[in-house]
Amino acid sequence: MKKKCYILLAFWLFIACSPIVDTSPQFADSGMFDISKAIEYLDKIIEHDQKNAEALFQRAKLELQLGRTSKAKSDILAALTEDPLNLNFLLLKAKICEQMGQLQESLRTIEFIQEKGMNLSTVESQLFASDIYMKFNNLSKADYYLQKAASNAPHFPNVLFQRARYYALGHDTLKAMSFYKLLFQKDSTHADGLMGVSEIFFTKNQPDSCLYFLSKIQENKNLVYNILIAKTLMALNRLDSASYWWEVALQQSPRLAEAHYELGKYYLVKKNYSIARAHLASVPENERSKYVDFSLLFAKVSYNLSDSANAAYYFKKALELDSSLFRQEKQIVKKKSKIFIDSAK
Repeated sequence: MKKKCYILLAFWLFIACSPIVDTSPQFADSGMFDISKAIEYLDKIIEHDQKNAEALFQRAKLELQLGRTSKAKSDILAALTEDPLNLNFLLLKAKICEQMGQLQESLRTIEFIQEKGMNLSTVESQLFASDIYMKFNNLSKADYYLQKAASNAPHFPNVLFQRARYYALGHDTLKAMSFYKLLFQKDSTHADGLMGVSEIFFTKNQPDSCLYFLSKIQENKNLVYNILIAKTLMALNRLDSASYWWEVALQQSPRLAEAHYELGKYYLVKKNYSIARAHLASVPENERSKYVDFSLLFAKVSYNLSDSANAAYYFKKALELDSSLFRQEKQIVKKKSKIFIDSAK
């Protein structure tokens, strides 16, 4: 019995006194430890000491790596309760909020750090602050942190990427492209850089060049990538391929209005009216006004599905929104059904 007590005591001393494990993404990617097992280890520490801020912080980092942002935020908020002015904790909170799309809270956290006179001394933190300010189009604040990062690591690929992005946002395409060139000399597969160049070519109405750089991206094919490749293929009139990528985008964001709208138009042309109507009906009410021909499209789909009531209703809406648009279609409508003529009166 006494031996068991000593073993138990030794175990708890090991848990309480052991250094917190390295939870950096680089260490995790090296395969030197299993993230789930590391979380289990931290669970035991926190179960023994619920106010262990460092353990909560480390677990939050791991949860974030696994994409469990709600759990990560819960842990980092608990850690900040114990140590509210810990710079590393505050930065992790800002990153978690950014990942969750809570950009205002992320920005408030960065500004709280500044108000408390804490110094963002690492290149990583400087780039993160710059990125947040760029998302709010505050280019002067973004430039402040970007210059700090550039002075610390002028040739670091992510610094070059952020500088290119900064100039692109400021509509200085030549400078942006010069930094992208420097970036690709260092890392020709930099996914964010390839996306950035693709976006520039798309805005410059050069879809072939845009598609060329998009084709080089092998990872990080996120929602932004799927939307851009769909738009690029549409610009090249490759509508079948574009529809595939809109469908992929919907798998990631099922309520994406633009994807439903474009697929509604696509299936109308293909005369697959049921699917066309399903997509158009999925465009949220508060976003339909973005698309001037939405009501006309819905009317055409409804007519072809013999839904005369909805056809008339949406033709009236089309007329109210854009009378010239309706007149362009009136001759076609006149041949099809008297109900549409009546709706125009």
